Formats: sequence, C-alpha cells, structure tokens
Amino acid sequence: MNLRKIIRNYITNNIGYKILAVIFAFVLWLVVLNITDPENIRTISNIPIQILNEDKVLDGTHVYTISSGEYTSVSVTGKRSIITALSLSDFQATADFSELSITNAVPIKVELTGSKSIYSGQIILNPRDTSMIINLENMTSRQIPVELEYKGELADDLVIDEANISPKKVTISAPESITNAAEKAVITANSFNIKSDVTMILVPSIRNVNGSTIKQSGDTSLDETEITVEFKVSTKKEVPIVVNVSGSVAKGYQFDGLELSQDSITVKGPKSDVLSLRQIVIPNSVVNMNGKKESFEVEIDVTPYLPEEIVVYGESPTLVATVHISSEEETAEEVTSQTQTETTPETIIRGSTGNSDRIEDAETADN
Repeated sequence: MNLRKIIRNYITNNIGYKILAVIFAFVLWLVVLNITDPENIRTISNIPIQILNEDKVLDGTHVYTISSGEYTSVSVTGKRSIITALSLSDFQATADFSELSITNAVPIKVELTGSKSIYSGQIILNPRDTSMIINLENMTSRQIPVELEYKGELADDLVIDEANISPKKVTISAPESITNAAEKAVITANSFNIKSDVTMILVPSIRNVNGSTIKQSGDTSLDETEITVEFKVSTKKEVPIVVNVSGSVAKGYQFDGLELSQDSITVKGPKSDVLSLRQIVIPNSVVNMNGKKESFEVEIDVTPYLPEEIVVYGESPTLVATVHISSEEETAEEVTSQTQTETTPETIIRGSTGNSDRIEDAETADN
C-alpha cells in the first residue's frame, strides 16, 4: 500500500465522526468565548445633543425653541469587555438643522467618538429618540408700558407726590408668543429708601398678563435696561382746627357752644412749613351769630386759611361748624324741671359751655 492511499484512508475513514468533532470543537470554543466575555446591553443616558448648521434656521427673522430632544439616551449592545469601558464622554449626538423636516423634526444621530470609535463595528447603538422637535417662531417687537411698584413701608409722615418715570414705554423684542404675552415692564422701588426728593435708577422686568415674570435671555430683551424715576416727596401732619365765633345772639337767647364735625385735619407740604404749622385758625368773620334765635350750621372750607404750598391731604377740606343757641325761657324751664325731679339736696346743671349753676331746693331754702 502506497503512502497516498494510506493518507486517503486516514482522512476518509469515519469521516462523519471527524466532521462532527470539528463542529463540536467550534461550538465549544464559542461557548467558552461567551462565558469569558459575554454579550451585554447597557444604556447610556443624558447625552447632550450638538446642533449642526444652526444658521439654516437663525436667519435674523426667526428663532427656535427645543420642544423635545435636547438630551438623548442610547442602548448599547456588545461584548461586556467593550461596553463596560464606554462612558458618556465617548458618545456624540448630533442634530443637523439642514435636515429639518416640514414638521420641524431634526434627525438625531449617535456615534462613538475619540479613541473609542474603533469599537463602532463591534457594537450596536439604538438611540431612544430618533428626532429633535423644535418650535420655530417669528421674531417680533412692540412697545409695552413701564409700571412702578413699591415694596417696604414709607415713613408715616411722608407722602409721595410724584414719581416721574423716564422712559414711560420700552420696546420688547422676542419670539412672537412671548411678545404677545408680555403686558408691561415693571420696576420696583424700595419705599424705605425714599426719605426726601430723590432720583432712582431701576432695572425693569417683563410681566405677562398673569403677573408672572418673563425671563430675559438671548432671544428676549428690552431696548432699555435702566429706568430713571424722580420722586417728589412731601411731609404730612394732623393739625388742630380753631374756629372763632363773632356777634351776639338775639335778646332773650343764649349761646350754648360750638360743635365741629372734626377738630383736626391732615395736611401736606414742604417739611419745614408743615412742621412749623401748629394750628389752623378760622377767623370770627366766618361764623357770625349776630341776632340769631336758633341753632345753625356753617360749612367751612379750610383751604383759604392754609399757608402757601400746604394743602389738605387724603380728606375733604370742608368741615361743618354747628352753633348751638337756645332761649333763656327754655333754659329756665329745663332747670326748674330738673330741680323738681332731683332727690339730692342740690343739683349741678352743666351746659356745653362748661359753666354751671347751683340751684337749691325749697327745703334747703327754708332752712
């Protein structure tokens, strides 16, 4: 038997078993390989999405906001030895605005970057989000009024007469939805810092119709970042009122006193003038009871009797003076009636003028 025949018989003898042995060895190799380095699945979260070709949208008349897809996650399938070596910084997610669809969706692409990109062919990436959704709006501008608000407590003796705001209107530039929602620009002054005439520089904030503040960012701004307010301040004080009466009542009648609807009034004006004002005196020519036989009222406007630059504050400048007059007969009858009904040895009668008369009863007189 020659050598060739011996080799052929060696190879073909029990060929089925030999093929089966090779297959078994291969499968065993795969099992061992997977036991030592199995295939795993891992999720990488919060991958920031980098925007490409942003100028395709930002043409000067439009702005965009991201409705969804600012961050993404990806499921990574591959050998454990590979995927355990990967971190967040090894992934790059991009959204190319040149691929913006008519539904304002931009495809998201995730890939390995840097030194780990060599594993790209050995792993499978399945992004959670396939698209970034943006809201595309027109840039618009319009004027809104400036409104002044106060915080804190103003001193009790001070009054803010004027608050001159400059400018009174500002222009907001923002996406159309924000511009339409903006109602006013608000500036806030601390009342505690207002102690006399003063000028303040205040920073405006944008408020919507619900009173909430609209954040100013790159796309939302005002053309004025500072507002000037000039405050004019007065001092106020409550001042007593003195009313003088002139004339004499008719014969057989008597003056029982003067009653005022109020005995003081609040005024305001320059500090030195207000502090030096002790009382408001109404001359006796205003209330004249000459020849009067019954009580009467006089309306008095205190304005003409105030010093220059001082005015009434927070109430009507008019008060009512009531002059009480009675006949002497009525007074005598009232005294007699009271004397008869008293059980004490003597009676004190006091009128509104503060005078008193002493009347003794009959029993005391007899003694």
